[in-house]
Amino acid sequence: MDEREQNRILSLLDDENDSSSDNDQVGGMSDEEVDDYVEENVEKESSDSEHDISETEDDLDVGSDLSRSKFYFGKDKQTKWLKDVLPSNVRTRSHNIITHLPGCKPVAKNKSNIVDYFHLLFDNVIIRIITSCTNKYIISIAGNFERERDANPTSESEIESLIGLLILAGVNRSGRQNLEDLWDQSGFGVEIFHVTMSLKRFRFLLRCLRFDDMGDRIQRREIDKLAPIRELFELFVENCKKCFSPSEYVTIDEELVKFRGRCPFRVYLPNKPAKYGVKIFALVDAKMMYTWNMEVYCAKQPVGPYNISNSPSDVVMRLMNPILGSGRNLTTDNCCVTFAWFKCFKESRISIEVIEDDHQHQKQMISLLLFEKKIRYNRILTVSNETWVYGYDPETKVQLSQ
Repeated sequence: MDEREQNRILSLLDDENDSSSDNDQVGGMSDEEVDDYVEENVEKESSDSEHDISETEDDLDVGSDLSRSKFYFGKDKQTKWLKDVLPSNVRTRSHNIITHLPGCKPVAKNKSNIVDYFHLLFDNVIIRIITSCTNKYIISIAGNFERERDANPTSESEIESLIGLLILAGVNRSGRQNLEDLWDQSGFGVEIFHVTMSLKRFRFLLRCLRFDDMGDRIQRREIDKLAPIRELFELFVENCKKCFSPSEYVTIDEELVKFRGRCPFRVYLPNKPAKYGVKIFALVDAKMMYTWNMEVYCAKQPVGPYNISNSPSDVVMRLMNPILGSGRNLTTDNCCVTFAWFKCFKESRISIEVIEDDHQHQKQMISLLLFEKKIRYNRILTVSNETWVYGYDPETKVQLSQ
């Protein structure tokens, strides 16, 4: 017999002895003493039952407190955030099911060399427009040259070579390198540059390069600040969309293209390395790093068809419009979308993740998070209507627990 069974038998014997002693006590009493004993036991049992009831009520109060403690409340005193993470072992939500397969589209699958892929983005229409507009400008300034051969018109093949050299210079990270170093023929330059064209011709083409008809530019700029490159830019973006279908994870952020020349929508961003330039919003595939959609920030446009809202949320919606309802996941920062837009994206079957450094302006955020100065969204802390908050300490790399 084990020790556990022995303890059980001893407890039963103790209970039996207690009951027999009570019976013996009652048996030796008179009738009046028995009545008094019964009344005492009844009062004791009633007091015990009242105590049990009070404990039950206390348990209910504690339960209600626990139910209230399951939530955080936002600064607006209305938004509720769950403290516990929702179960992850559930069926894939409908808004996370991708309806468009990611990868190269049929138009780009059968290409076999670099030149074919180059023509997918810079097709014949784009090259023809650049060649035509550049030649018009060359003809207009040809009288300024003593020799006619110094202002020879260009051709489509030469424009393709020019764009190819610019891309190759970017691949070699030669954006700040002296052009004479690239065309050096003593063994220190890049051979393909001086084999393709002379340095003098390269500089001439860069000076004369045009992307629109100079004849009607003034009329077009009255309603559009982006008129000099509007047509060409939209054609290039459409080619980017035509060749590739983004994966389930996309990102949207701003990019500052360095430029210090004359431009009506040039911006100054002190936190960027270049500080001055043209701001472009881009939607990029997070896995392949493929730029799929873009929009140039033109500031306040004149009254007309291009006078549209430049609020970050509206820009995000325009960039995402071609893939709304496809079940993709968008990652952006707090300057591009606000808390109120989560519902709109949910109705469009788009899951959105906001990487937010400063959430002081969000009235729906919990006050507890506002005191955590080191929080960055990387771990789920709370949930509110399928809106999740993430956080971690970037210095200690320790996840915050609430």
